[in-house]
Amino acid sequence: MSGILAGRSLPPLVGTHSPATEEYEHLPLGRWSCTESDVIQAFDVINDPRRNELWTGWKQHLDLVRQSAGSVAACWLSGTFFTSKEHPGDIDSVYIVSAEQYRRMSGQQLLQWNFAFAGTEVHGLDLDAFPLFWDPHTGTVVDTQEASDYVRSRGYWDDLWSRMRGPNRSPDPRPRRGYVEVIIDGYK
Repeated sequence: MSGILAGRSLPPLVGTHSPATEEYEHLPLGRWSCTESDVIQAFDVINDPRRNELWTGWKQHLDLVRQSAGSVAACWLSGTFFTSKEHPGDIDSVYIVSAEQYRRMSGQQLLQWNFAFAGTEVHGLDLDAFPLFWDPHTGTVVDTQEASDYVRSRGYWDDLWSRMRGPNRSPDPRPRRGYVEVIIDGYK
């Protein structure tokens, strides 16, 4: 798709664009931190009806998650939205939320939270959404179950979002593509 990422703050897409083999240009390997405005500009959200639809759906879902959680530190975003595919299928989103904040949620907030992550079929969105509970600890030793869970989950999502599809649409085990990190409310 010509024009995507031309002269923007995100790096240019790399790879092959071949709809026949379902290969599309993608972000180079790495986690690319940017603003929501950077995504809108880089992926021409204003002028691309499909990307606009997907982005609008993601924003609606972000609002739903924020209503239950209070705040979202950041989102890691991936999916065909972030490729050269002319009609992208979806956005994949990992919402990074403070584990402490989650543990303090009221019953009503937990109901809203469970509804937010009930699945895209509930919301009618082309969005795959997953929570990641940020549970920071000091030092380099992972010495609690909570810290271990956090480190494992964070590594899982970083590894998965760095992969591309291989033969038969199975994930290729090699890290080869990048994904986007949008800071929402910040890590507090």
